[in-house]
Amino acid sequence: MTEENKVKKERASGKVDAQIDVKAEPATKAETMVYIGPDLALVPQFSIFSNGVPSYLAREIEKRPVLGQLLVSVKSLSMAQEKLKVIASKEYVLYQEAQKQVGSET
Repeated sequence: MTEENKVKKERASGKVDAQIDVKAEPATKAETMVYIGPDLALVPQFSIFSNGVPSYLAREIEKRPVLGQLLVSVKSLSMAQEKLKVIASKEYVLYQEAQKQVGSET
């Protein structure tokens, strides 16, 4: 069952499990990526990276792995933006967790 279908099923039953694995490996592909997480001191939301993740962002991802999960391909940006608005979607939960971890860094 896909994560999206699992969330839909839980939402329909009135039971939402907000547990998301925040230790997954960050996206470091050479394709063009967009950061959809909360603003960081050096990385505002919707920053675009081509040819991989820059070293300053890689260091932040090492400290807070959830940030790496908030890098999406340009092709997926539109869908990811919509999912950021849906409570209990993976993207929404990851964003909220990142926001807690980042605090008032900006």
